[in-house]
Amino acid sequence: MTATQQTLIKNHGKVEAVIAYSKQRDRKIADKKRHEEAKKKNAILAKSVERGKATYQQICFACHGAGGKEQPLAGQDGHFLAPSFVKAKTVIGSGEPMILSILHGLEGPIDGKTYDGLMPAQHSNSDEWIADVATYIRNSFGNKAPAITKGQVKAMRSKHKDRKQAWTQKELKALLP
Repeated sequence: MTATQQTLIKNHGKVEAVIAYSKQRDRKIADKKRHEEAKKKNAILAKSVERGKATYQQICFACHGAGGKEQPLAGQDGHFLAPSFVKAKTVIGSGEPMILSILHGLEGPIDGKTYDGLMPAQHSNSDEWIADVATYIRNSFGNKAPAITKGQVKAMRSKHKDRKQAWTQKELKALLP
């Protein structure tokens, strides 16, 4: 029992009140700690999104468009370079298809539609770089999904280290639940 608790008991004589006070104080301390962790996580998410946005604006927008929608091919109506990220299931879901697509590339039809561009492999970039881009896309264009961590990227990179070719959507669907 703490000195404060002993003083309260001596002054007030109600053990129950002191115990209730102690429990309430412990809850407040735990809540404060939880809130500090949440603030820290949000700061980490915000920095990741900021870095990912810079990369997206330098590289990804050329095919996916500034708004994350399909980028039309100039002078060719109905032809697009790459699919939209807006509320895309593979973007919002577990994130693994997105990580693998960024790491190794993606080719072939997507949701039954053929695109004129090819998602090139980005495996030469760091785990953090890939996590940042994925996190930005997962939290932009109307999407809201948990951040991708560099640990997740590292795990996917290690698991598929022998992969040399781009994935197809069919392969990704078969691979992931």
